[in-house]
Amino acid sequence: MKIHQETIIKLIRDVIAEEVKLREGGVIVELTEPKSINCALGQKLIEEAIEVMGELDTNSVSREKLVEELADVQEVMTAIRVKHNITSQELMLVMNKKFTLKGGFSNQFLIHKGIK
Repeated sequence: MKIHQETIIKLIRDVIAEEVKLREGGVIVELTEPKSINCALGQKLIEEAIEVMGELDTNSVSREKLVEELADVQEVMTAIRVKHNITSQELMLVMNKKFTLKGGFSNQFLIHKGIK
């Protein structure tokens, strides 16, 4: 009988990588190709955004948990921003420009479109 062992490949925080090496003897693969790093960061951003969505989808949103999940999203966004030499000022400038042109999400409008 063959035993199938699942392999999990995901981007993890630096300190966690060191803990995994020490505690579990896990294999840590360092990404060196820009395309691989971009892909891993993109996947991590989606993973963290899904966790925010999951927290928002509960009947009683835990403010503490939501802040924690948003911090994770921000951490990944910062890593992406830094990797691509985008300053926080540049990002804020574009955010403000888009807000001026298109507005924000404070009115909570939803659009319903029929499928043709």
